[in-house]
Amino acid sequence: MLVAGSYFLFWNHTSVPETSDVSATIQSFSTEPMEIMAIEEVEEDWVAFFKDDKRMYVGLLKRNLIGQWRLADGLGNEGPIGEVLLKKDNQANGISWGVSGLSKGDERLYSFYYGSISNPEVDEVLLSVGGRKAEAVQFIEGEKDRFFFLRETEKPVPYEFTAIADGEIIDTES
Repeated sequence: MLVAGSYFLFWNHTSVPETSDVSATIQSFSTEPMEIMAIEEVEEDWVAFFKDDKRMYVGLLKRNLIGQWRLADGLGNEGPIGEVLLKKDNQANGISWGVSGLSKGDERLYSFYYGSISNPEVDEVLLSVGGRKAEAVQFIEGEKDRFFFLRETEKPVPYEFTAIADGEIIDTES
């Protein structure tokens, strides 16, 4: 029995997150049907992108004590770190993007920048934070869409997203 328990814990602590892990943790905070769009390791974080009919969500996946994957915000709270309304005007360009932050009291810990691109014509998305020069974000390839996720320690204002297709700016947000 001890060997089986040890194997279970070892397996849970060495496995990568799967769609079933994300589905299980989503059920704890939402009764809406969700589509899991992508799970990817970004730097040191596992990130999940999922959506319902109205919103796209992004969440960090963390292991609990027995090695099961759960959506967590970095402070021990379960759930997504951000969400974006899937607006018709954003969807016309095939782009949904958002910004959220994580604070502890008055101390800003992180700002998160994330998005989904369903438009195959979009060549790149540029992000400028705090007046710095805009830089291209790295895309995460999903089954249908492309995604991006960045974590910054700077405050999120001012920021600007710019989407480029065929050398032309097709959408911006700041």
